Amino acid sequence: MRQPSAPYTSEEQVQRTIIEGMQWMPGVTVLQTSHRASSTRTCTKCRTKNTIQQACVACGSFLPSGHGYGATKGVPDLLVTRDSWPVGFWVGLEVKGPKTPLSPEQAALLEKGRIYVVRSWEDAAAALARAQRAMEALNG
Repeated sequence: MRQPSAPYTSEEQVQRTIIEGMQWMPGVTVLQTSHRASSTRTCTKCRTKNTIQQACVACGSFLPSGHGYGATKGVPDLLVTRDSWPVGFWVGLEVKGPKTPLSPEQAALLEKGRIYVVRSWEDAAAALARAQRAMEALNG
């Protein structure tokens, strides 16, 4: 398995590295719940690259704003599952940059043990390994 390199300078870089790294892990699916602001966005309907705007220039579909539009506060940045896990079992990874603080909503979810906070590829891989061990313990 390819291991992405560090050091990380931004939350966006950490998230991109985690997603790229997990794509090399067999049987792992990663869903990105947030869209970081960038100069271009890809339309989810027709896959056309667009500059920042409200609708796709090719098909007219709505484009996410890049600022968490419509997202519930505290929803983790990444949802991760493995093919071997039961249907509906996902792990929430809240991606943070080297110095980025948690929001109050994220801190509450962390305190309840409902998300993992990760600041690097290594943190994300460790969180997935902990979730795997928890799944194995449940199955006996």
